Amino acid sequence: MKLIYFTYFTFMILLSFGQGKKSYIKNVFIYDSTSQTRIIGLDYKYLQLQKKSIFKSGGGQLSINLNLAKFFTKKVLIGIYADIKIYTGSKQQNFSQSFINDFNNNFIINYSNDEDSTISHILKNAINKSDGAIMSGTDFLNYGIVVSPFPLKYGGMQLIISNGVRNFDFYGKNYIKEEKGSENLVLKNNYSIELSMKPYLFFRKGKLSKEVPQFYNLYKQITFSLYYERISLQGATVENLPLNNIVNENFISKYDNQKHFGFKVGLSLY
Repeated sequence: MKLIYFTYFTFMILLSFGQGKKSYIKNVFIYDSTSQTRIIGLDYKYLQLQKKSIFKSGGGQLSINLNLAKFFTKKVLIGIYADIKIYTGSKQQNFSQSFINDFNNNFIINYSNDEDSTISHILKNAINKSDGAIMSGTDFLNYGIVVSPFPLKYGGMQLIISNGVRNFDFYGKNYIKEEKGSENLVLKNNYSIELSMKPYLFFRKGKLSKEVPQFYNLYKQITFSLYYERISLQGATVENLPLNNIVNENFISKYDNQKHFGFKVGLSLY
């Protein structure tokens, strides 16, 4: 957040020279006839990943981007990006039998205290779907950059590169924190790449509308994205207990850097 404020006020000071403050603010915030970009972009998309993905992170998600290039040009989009999913969804994680077998074979049985032992065994039960334990979907926060050299052409094609954290809740009969009701597996250092565009305007070779979209023409705001993500197990934790204290490094090395492919469909305003 401090970086955003610093960048904003730096551009404000530099570009205010040679023009009035009123004129500068209008150029940045008003989407006039000469502008090809908005200062803020919003979208809501649904992510669908391949069925056999380990630690899937699909579902509905909200994205927002702040176009920093707007402070010095109206023709390109270069900004910071955030992608958030706050609802884990009703679907459970389904692991392959080979994944379950490897987890069980590399599971560390002895622990230094009862709390770590209980958390670890609940995770094991959730992965095995035994003793009434399950692992749900995920909530996450991604942040990164978004680039579009031709915001009004080629369907408003955008390239998005982001990094983020995945949180997977799992539930069992025995809870360390009764008020919480679940434990949490946190996967860090996950990367994703997304190529997004609006199909209607891409195939009709039309320009994006610079008007505020109306209900009757929302189909023009439908967005389709090709999506890739890399999920890392390195540095993963379970309630602040490192994952490599629960399973051996052989398991983490084997299933580290899981590569998932999929697509997103949704509505976008940019």
